[in-house]
Amino acid sequence: MRLKGVVAVDNEPLYDVLSLPSSLSAGEYCFFTVPIGGTIASAINSSAVKSRCETNLTNAGRLPEPERFEILAFRLVFDQGANAADIGKILNRSYFEIRVGGQTTAMHRCPTRVITSGAGILSSASGAAGVTQSLGLPVPQAVLTFSPDTTVVIELNENFSVCLVVCDAQSLSGGSAAIPVMCVLDGYHAKGVRKG
Repeated sequence: MRLKGVVAVDNEPLYDVLSLPSSLSAGEYCFFTVPIGGTIASAINSSAVKSRCETNLTNAGRLPEPERFEILAFRLVFDQGANAADIGKILNRSYFEIRVGGQTTAMHRCPTRVITSGAGILSSASGAAGVTQSLGLPVPQAVLTFSPDTTVVIELNENFSVCLVVCDAQSLSGGSAAIPVMCVLDGYHAKGVRKG
């Protein structure tokens, strides 16, 4: 039985995976909309059922009562098998939004390319050819951190969404049929304490 009014606070992330198709339409691709047990693209999970490997969300776009979450930092992790040219297209032609409450007002918005480091050019060869052929990959452990007085809080029973907004249609021509992308929200996760 839950102890009424008592919560445990863990430094535990919220995470979720979605699959970006090879033909990206302009518009929103939102994380945290399909909870554990929901349908997922077979490019991510061959059983097409979302598991704890893909998300730790149990409700679509909302934490279960009495949970709350303070977002201190966030990151995007692209599938390790994705083509660098395709990752570059996504990073360059999209922006990222975190919405809490009515899901229409952005609490935070930034260009996608600034979230993960390593999206710039790396050159290991001389001349223009060496530069154009060596695009730095995003580093999975890189995070974008909020300053302490500007963190985003998901309160009790609040809806929330985290979206990649693609600015214009993109065709992923680098050989990726689809690209699974994980969004990780780092922060403090307040959960109900259960007895025994």
